[in-house]
Amino acid sequence: MRKQPPRLAQFLAAMTSPAGQSRDGLLGDLCEGYSERRESQGWLRAYVWYWYQALFAAVRYTSERTGNWFASRRDRRDRPNQHGRGRDHGDRGDLHRGPSQGVSHLGETLLQDMGYALRLLKKAPGFTLVAALTIALGIAATTTIFSVVNAVLLRPPPGVRHAGEIVRLHRIDEDGESYNDFSYPAYRDYRDGPNGVVELAGTALTSVIVGAETDPLSAIGFFVTHNFFDVLGVRPELGRFFLPEEDETPGAQPVVILSHGTWSRLFGADSSVIGRTVAVNRNSFTVVGVTERGFRGPVSVLPVGIWLPMSATRVINPQFDLN
Repeated sequence: MRKQPPRLAQFLAAMTSPAGQSRDGLLGDLCEGYSERRESQGWLRAYVWYWYQALFAAVRYTSERTGNWFASRRDRRDRPNQHGRGRDHGDRGDLHRGPSQGVSHLGETLLQDMGYALRLLKKAPGFTLVAALTIALGIAATTTIFSVVNAVLLRPPPGVRHAGEIVRLHRIDEDGESYNDFSYPAYRDYRDGPNGVVELAGTALTSVIVGAETDPLSAIGFFVTHNFFDVLGVRPELGRFFLPEEDETPGAQPVVILSHGTWSRLFGADSSVIGRTVAVNRNSFTVVGVTERGFRGPVSVLPVGIWLPMSATRVINPQFDLN
């Protein structure tokens, strides 16, 4: 767990913020906010929050500094001197120009300002580099955050046919902000009780090693209840999905369902894979099905490699207790 804020984000905020009490106050508020969110929401959310705030502050202060710098340079350029008047106090005939002449004059003014800005940036390459990097980091961070939000929250996972009818349940803590997953006994109570839910499925995330020791494959594994695929409306590419007795009976025959990608990498997309055995964390499992192409799991950013029944939790990890 990260106890300290990201150093690069700290450096970016310190370099772009005004020196003095403003900088100290900004860094102190960011550090305090990071500590509070790390305790209540976890280090990952606190990490993302700190980066967002640091980038926002960097873009804001850099924009203000750039605007003030250009304004001071332009005022200095247009300031009258003893030999003549500034550009804005020139020919009085400009007041009587027609509409087409006014538009043409505006275009010329914009071109002159752009050329002047480019010359100023050329004279200060260090400032130009810092401003360009800040803008680039802001655009990259915004694009990355939107891509994750779009994949996780906005766009339905590929292969899920009942996306509009599915919700994800979490347990809210007393603070009203942080949330956690349910225990398996709590899942069964909600599943069997009168809660207004048509059907309830459970999942648990794990990481596994699939295949032989000579050529192992590290994959994301999901323990799921037998009705998981029916709830999501997913269809098998080959074979079948889990049976109720394979899910709820401890010590049942170890079975596994492969994702389309794992099936292709380990077995070369061989259609006779059903009934064959595969090693999962050095334990033998019988392949009973393969998910259809495109289905990556309930969260698009976590491509699942294999699916295991809930009864296999003790086989994969002896210290894992569903009760």
